[in-house]
Amino acid sequence: MGTVDGQAVGWPAGASVGYTLYPSTFPSSVQGSVSTAISGAFSTWAQVTGLSFPQATSVGKPVARLDGVKSVFAKKMRAGVLAVTYLWWYTSGPNAGHFAEFDLVFNTLYPWSYTVPVGDTSVDPSYDDPSNSGVASTYDLRNIATHEAGHAVGLDDLYDESTALLTMYGYGATAELKKDSLGKGDCLGMQAIYGAFTCP
Repeated sequence: MGTVDGQAVGWPAGASVGYTLYPSTFPSSVQGSVSTAISGAFSTWAQVTGLSFPQATSVGKPVARLDGVKSVFAKKMRAGVLAVTYLWWYTSGPNAGHFAEFDLVFNTLYPWSYTVPVGDTSVDPSYDDPSNSGVASTYDLRNIATHEAGHAVGLDDLYDESTALLTMYGYGATAELKKDSLGKGDCLGMQAIYGAFTCP
């Protein structure tokens, strides 16, 4: 997590964190479901932050830069990166310690799909999607988007094997759906930044 004067960086309490989605930049395999997948990913985090994430769409040509627009789009990137979240925050002034903007970018070098989650995908450490897995040989858009949205609200990647079941575990796999639901460790991270939510 980013820090300013020893305090974790986050969005202001109860903030409306609107973003712009560029559906036409995504592969045709998910263009029809990308709005649902991305909004679902952010909704998962809304439940443990008190934030809201209204979605707008655009057909423009987005760029990952500090430009006043929180952009979510896809483009071809180097191998080894499924997606990346860029974050900017204030280090001084009245907004010090708060985020200014994020951009989420998904890599079109990889095949993408979307499987509708089954059951409760809020905070459930024992969550197990009855469908068990998504589409073989593809990366599930909501699964990876939920991980990336975790960065957008202040969490870092986790790489210890003991965290492998958490949404913020830094590796993703084809047909994986487990990141759709937050684990207790993910929730505790949000509690540290945003306060009162009680983790199961």
